[in-house]
Amino acid sequence: MANPAFSPVSSDSSRQLLTRRQRMRRERLKELYATIRHTLAKERPYRHPDCNARTMAQHLGISPRLLAEAINEWGKGENFAAMVTRYRLRLACQLLRDPRHAYTTSEEIALRSGFASRQSFYNSFRRAFSMTPCEYRESQLSPAQLE
Repeated sequence: MANPAFSPVSSDSSRQLLTRRQRMRRERLKELYATIRHTLAKERPYRHPDCNARTMAQHLGISPRLLAEAINEWGKGENFAAMVTRYRLRLACQLLRDPRHAYTTSEEIALRSGFASRQSFYNSFRRAFSMTPCEYRESQLSPAQLE
């Protein structure tokens, strides 16, 4: 005869427990994703070429795996590198549109935006916008601002 003290937990209660744990974990990942986005927006660590998942995880006091998990869950198919590139390109576009930077070289804008090289900047920019940074600048500034 089976000992009632050691009877298995019903499958319904174990499913409910698992579902509750999954919800709690998902909520924690959502909060972490919001923290990652807030940190990128406010502290702008992406301006440094060495910004990567490992350094961001260290900065936040979490493991790189947990950082990746949060981004995979809530980042709409993006990974950390793609997320950083998006922030860098956004800053580069702001600089390219700014008349005060009309004579700033594309290489300088790339470095200020956090790209390690002019080539990586050009490749990312062309992939994202189907034009070069110079073409983008010309399309955004009036001829008078470019002179």
